[in-house]
Amino acid sequence: MENQRNQEQLSEFRVDKSQKAALQVTRAGYTDDSQTTDDPTSLSSVTINSGIPSPSPSTLAVPLLSVYKATRDVLPPVREVIEGCRVFWTSCFQVGFFSKRLFLERLSQDMEGIPLFLVLGVLSVSCRFTPCLIKRLVLDALYDPSLDNIQGFFMLALAQWGDGDKTRSSIHMGIALRMAGILRLHREETYDLPPDATTDEIVRSEMARRTFWVLETQDNLHSSHASPAPFGPDDITALLPCGESDFSFGRIPVARAAMPGTKAAQQRPELTALPSRSLFATLLQAHSLWGTVARKARPADFCSDGHPPWDERSNFAAMCRTLQEWERGIPENHLWSVWNMRGHSAEQVHLAYLSIVIVTRLTNVVIRRIYLEDMITTITKGLSDGAPPEFWVTVADELFENVQGLLEPINFFMSNRAENEGFSAMLLFSLYVSGTLSLQLLKTPSLCPRLASTAQGNLTRALEMLVEWQNTWPLASRWLVLLRKAAASVHHGNPRTEVAKSGDAERGCGDNREEGREKQ
Repeated sequence: MENQRNQEQLSEFRVDKSQKAALQVTRAGYTDDSQTTDDPTSLSSVTINSGIPSPSPSTLAVPLLSVYKATRDVLPPVREVIEGCRVFWTSCFQVGFFSKRLFLERLSQDMEGIPLFLVLGVLSVSCRFTPCLIKRLVLDALYDPSLDNIQGFFMLALAQWGDGDKTRSSIHMGIALRMAGILRLHREETYDLPPDATTDEIVRSEMARRTFWVLETQDNLHSSHASPAPFGPDDITALLPCGESDFSFGRIPVARAAMPGTKAAQQRPELTALPSRSLFATLLQAHSLWGTVARKARPADFCSDGHPPWDERSNFAAMCRTLQEWERGIPENHLWSVWNMRGHSAEQVHLAYLSIVIVTRLTNVVIRRIYLEDMITTITKGLSDGAPPEFWVTVADELFENVQGLLEPINFFMSNRAENEGFSAMLLFSLYVSGTLSLQLLKTPSLCPRLASTAQGNLTRALEMLVEWQNTWPLASRWLVLLRKAAASVHHGNPRTEVAKSGDAERGCGDNREEGREKQ
């Protein structure tokens, strides 16, 4: 029975070859006699529901209709909903799984045909005022695996994470990931298209592919110590998304990149460093590297192989080499420069580009920050732990060099951002990490004499921006409190205060604890 149910759910994502690959858009668990497949076990192209499916007569109930009607009635006017979605794309989610053109057409022509759960999910992120309404539809969507519902649960999880409620966010993200697994979005064969595929079929297939990778990357981005990976790398054969132009015009790309470590990369290693890979593909790879480091962001994890960090066989040395090799292969227009920032701004994808730059530098910072106590002990106290001469001096210099590299693009963006332009919580978290390390350098300038003079200015700037934007992302208020407390103790001359304990950074990003729960 379970296999039969899964096959029914997968039927939503199959091509009817007998009707020239017309994509089925029937609800999982319901059938459309006009569309059948020759092989009920085959997998092919992907689509999404075109609207709220009609429930069967046996399940149609007045209370359910009342909920939908009541929720529809409290939505803003259509023009405001459309504006909220535009804000979402320009300020929150510049590259992702939505086809902006198709979604706006659906909103303007037939908003009733778009699941409320998805609309409210988008608004809960962009407008920050609808989470209470979206709760009404959670249970109805819970047992209906579809692309719309996956996207809706993802939006809800994203809004809750920004409010500091990790528990609910993780649960709803987990539901979205499980649905993606049921629909086999992690498998490349799910996206097979016939030679005569229409533009609409190509776009819908890409939307599904992007949905999977957005889930995967967001889980990496919000990873904390010892958090599990959602999909085993050996199970992932799906290649990475195409460029925004191909997506918009419904073109099949000439080539696709692969995520390092996945089955797809094992089969074709050259695809991990594809020179023509899309901005979105590079962003996903950067987030994957961050997830790897964040899940092992304690000395014990990186030393679990029995080798000290200065040993070339150690996990630390191997991860540093992986980061260096990946950065060397990044396409030129994905590297940090003011001109690249301007170019991506003109194409309205600058927040995605900025995220690549920030997450790459942050990963380099955190992997070295893990050993901050070792640097302090060796450099300031002259104690030996068996490391080669100057090893910890070099690591400390690399640490604060990356802090400086992290702050440069953030300062440029914040100084030039348009009024009311949004940004991710990860940017504020990066400010917190930079602030704690600037505070440590202010307290112990011998860690990096070359950059010690920048510490006070960097700390002041980090505090100013966290104060200014804590209300936009409530989660940032926790980081501000921690940073202020540490700064006050240092300025009052308390030598016993630990300014930057290893592991605080990744716990601050991935482990929001119970904060924000009162808001729900």
